[in-house]
Amino acid sequence: EQFGVSAPAIFQFVANGIAQAIVQKPDGSLNAIHPGDTGVLYASGLGATDLPVFDNAATPPTPLVRTLATVQVWINGVAQNTFFAGLTPGQFGLYQVNFVLAPNTPVLADGRNMVWLTVDTVESAHVRVSLAQ
Repeated sequence: EQFGVSAPAIFQFVANGIAQAIVQKPDGSLNAIHPGDTGVLYASGLGATDLPVFDNAATPPTPLVRTLATVQVWINGVAQNTFFAGLTPGQFGLYQVNFVLAPNTPVLADGRNMVWLTVDTVESAHVRVSLAQ
């Protein structure tokens, strides 16, 4: 059996005993995101990048290092406007995926909102995400 070149996984933290996706707002907070807000989701396993970065080196700040595969953020079944997927500048092997929460994304009762990634045709696990109207 051959394994794929990507195995996407979303980083999580525990708040009030509940694990949820690390989705940072532009101000650096982990507050709930609202429709129209930009979110930065942190992940691993997104595959090859357009520029090589050595394992023992931090990702340079410029140029941005992007994934070769198509990465898509999904929330509650709706594809989000995913505008960057690549390595996080200044970090070691940490991917980030930047997106804007689509206005047509349903915001469900607390604890029922789910986010996941697809990397080409490979889907990550579904993880809770904090949303607000």
